[in-house]
Amino acid sequence: MSDKLTKTAITPATHTTPPAKFSHGVRKGNILQVAGQVGFLPAVPGEAPT
Repeated sequence: MSDKLTKTAITPATHTTPPAKFSHGVRKGNILQVAGQVGFLPAVPGEAPT
């Protein structure tokens, strides 16, 4: 099994870009891995992060 599959990081358009090299999910072939994220400062003060 030496076939190389493309790994694609996924961040929904409705979400803020995660800090560092994290992503909300990764697709590799027909496998989708998702990750939970800890909240961080909102883009607008006083509003919850999206």
